[in-house]
Amino acid sequence: MSFGPYTMTFGDDPSLALPVALTTGSGTNLVAPPVTCVQSLAGVLLYPGGRAIGGEPGSSDVEIQLAGPSVARVAIAFEVPYRCAHGPEKLTGRTTYTFFPSGRIDRVDEDIRAGAIPDTGSCTCGAGDASYVYATFWSFRSETDLGPDDTVRTPGSAGARGCTRVDHHLIAVAYGDEAVEAAGGTYTLSWNMGRAPFGDTTPKRSHSAIAIAPADGISCQDLLGRLVDPPLTVGEEIARSEGGIYIDDVMHASAFVITAAAPITAGLALETSLGGARHARVTKGGTATSFTAQAVGDRILFWFAEPLMPGEQIVVEPLF
Repeated sequence: MSFGPYTMTFGDDPSLALPVALTTGSGTNLVAPPVTCVQSLAGVLLYPGGRAIGGEPGSSDVEIQLAGPSVARVAIAFEVPYRCAHGPEKLTGRTTYTFFPSGRIDRVDEDIRAGAIPDTGSCTCGAGDASYVYATFWSFRSETDLGPDDTVRTPGSAGARGCTRVDHHLIAVAYGDEAVEAAGGTYTLSWNMGRAPFGDTTPKRSHSAIAIAPADGISCQDLLGRLVDPPLTVGEEIARSEGGIYIDDVMHASAFVITAAAPITAGLALETSLGGARHARVTKGGTATSFTAQAVGDRILFWFAEPLMPGEQIVVEPLF
């Protein structure tokens, strides 16, 4: 999947079709290479049972939900078998990636379900290790981990937001949970951990997002700002944000105005209805502004690449 300034490569059949590489124009893979049984690449882990990462054994179904040019989205349902002393188990779930031209990637892990770990911990990745970890993670090749204030982050420290510098690029990572731990480029949100036995059958869900940019001339705080969706007014209503896309539920048969309560510096995606129109005239400050658009059923998904500052207006006029 090549989109924006990066390419994300997924595993091929018959292995899991989850990410195996995230490369920029230099060709360097920004995600950490696989290391047996621990956090690698990007995925879900139940140690010492199994893990769901790209290229490893398991089954997966891939659905291309959005194909661009404004926004792309791919959903992967997966099943990973693992074996413990008492017999076979499995780790299942669904991960959805949404790609934006700005270098932002949103990720949702949902309906994650794990099998059991016996009290001995004797499973695929451990014999007699009675500790378990049930988690979702991103794992990058790391040169330096930073906190939101651009200071070097203490390995293992908790916090929902941070950055990793690698190969002259900066990667901002944001979760919605302060329990995230960062160490050596790996960001781990543990849903459950402790001493075996393990038998948590509650479905798990997590939302995270990353942004990638050349490291020169941008701070961690500024790059993290690209993962914030400030209130956006579309016509007379506040649009809700879902995974980086603003959703407007109003049908617009005539011109409407878009304004932001705070700066949106890296472009914005808006899904709306033009009352049946498939084309529109878009202006900002009275002059034409660049945009891309794609159909989503009977609705339109716009990508506005230019920044939108408080006091500025984007005017969209449906053309019938």
